Amino acid sequence: MTSPPPPPVVEEEEEGQPEQTSAGADAMFLFEKRYDALQNPPRLSNELNGTCQRGQLLLRGYDQELANGQHLRNAYAFYGQQGDDQGAAADKRMRLFDLTDMNPKDGLPYAEPNLRFRADDDQRTLMSGQVLLRGLFGEEFAKHSETMGEDPIIPLHTADRSRDVLGLEQHMCPRLNDLGTQAEQSKEFQSLNNSLEAITIRTMMERELGGDFLDAAIDCLMTVICTDRPLPDILNDYNGISVPSSQGESRASSSSSDSSDNGNHNYGDNLFDRVAVLSNALDTFRSTFNDGAYAKLAMGPLWAEILNVIQPVVDGNKNATKLNLISGHDTTIFPLLVSLGANMWDNVWPPYASMLILEIHEMQGDGPTHMFRIIYNGRVFTPRMHGCPAESELCPIDVLMTQMKESASLINDCDSLAEDEEASVLLTTVQDSKLLISNAGGMFLLFGIVLLSSLMGGLVVFVSLTHRLPFQKLKTSTPLEMRRTHNVLHLTDPHDDETTLT
Repeated sequence: MTSPPPPPVVEEEEEGQPEQTSAGADAMFLFEKRYDALQNPPRLSNELNGTCQRGQLLLRGYDQELANGQHLRNAYAFYGQQGDDQGAAADKRMRLFDLTDMNPKDGLPYAEPNLRFRADDDQRTLMSGQVLLRGLFGEEFAKHSETMGEDPIIPLHTADRSRDVLGLEQHMCPRLNDLGTQAEQSKEFQSLNNSLEAITIRTMMERELGGDFLDAAIDCLMTVICTDRPLPDILNDYNGISVPSSQGESRASSSSSDSSDNGNHNYGDNLFDRVAVLSNALDTFRSTFNDGAYAKLAMGPLWAEILNVIQPVVDGNKNATKLNLISGHDTTIFPLLVSLGANMWDNVWPPYASMLILEIHEMQGDGPTHMFRIIYNGRVFTPRMHGCPAESELCPIDVLMTQMKESASLINDCDSLAEDEEASVLLTTVQDSKLLISNAGGMFLLFGIVLLSSLMGGLVVFVSLTHRLPFQKLKTSTPLEMRRTHNVLHLTDPHDDETTLT
């Protein structure tokens, strides 16, 4: 992301420049971005200071995504080793990429159409995908640079962050707001939201933690505990317990509270876990409500993108994409699973660096020509899907295509339900009118209605302007008092109502 332009471009642009300028053509440097420019609080200040961008990928996340890429390399790429160490790719039939015989004329494994890289425009998703690809093709990238004299360039397909479809973006689809409101007004949600547990947790947050942050509790809790930072005493369920860190060592909690009562002030035990469970249930309710209607609508455009990649594979197109990498969010993964059926999601918020893998297998012999397998964080989820055999990891591709086509659409029906109701009323009125005029009796009735409406409308206008009925005699006035206000001449009779002439 920080590499300079390729040398030929630099040479062309700097042709004729002083020698000392062109000498640094291949130089590269990095910025250290510091959020410290506003130093006059409260008006001129940052929400957070330091060198971290809001929502950026942490170093531990970097390590996780690098490991994800290496897992994919071991599972799908053959790079010369034989035996069990090479994994499934030791079998020629299971090789997605053969890295032992890379011929640029045949297309590089990390070039399109072999690879398609898709991400939204957040720093952490861009870098997550970039680092994963380094773990997958790192050795090949190094050889490319050495051989070609320039770094490989991989197209990144993205979109405006505020308009992308890799998350639950309600403002892009008004109907999502309607479905969300329906879910939150349901008896089930109200029962959960107003339960004794919810009241207890919110009371604890208000009194002990400075406010109710249930809507952000998952992010707040996990970023603390997963980076080995101390929890607030009241949430520290791990007092006196050595908690494994990501570095393979163990640490003891820094809290000084007594582990027997955890300082919970009668809120109960295990508050960390209870806050996480309640926050997860509230955050995901709308996506799972009503057979996942919200998730299916929200993920429709993304499923359409995925379907456009899968269909050429099923059709036997030789230029079909081999690896379609999508770098998204936790709010991408769980709605995708929910949209595939009620049993597909395990109701656990996706951990950091989660991987959802959809494999397409070309079959030999009799039976379906293609089958699929779904793997989520190392576990095979295919048997969970409705219509798939419980005893097999593979399932006929038709089951997946049928399920996907129910919601997959680049042009979703995103009109508000309220707008649909108004349109339905208008359509019904038009249809009733057509039915009415389809016979002679209906024509006469319609004509009578129009005539009566016109007479009534004229009568209302006449009375409002003259302040008398059509057949009522106009009274003659005695002394008139006259006054003019705002270009309106008022004739006022002390013995009668006011009459206005314009």
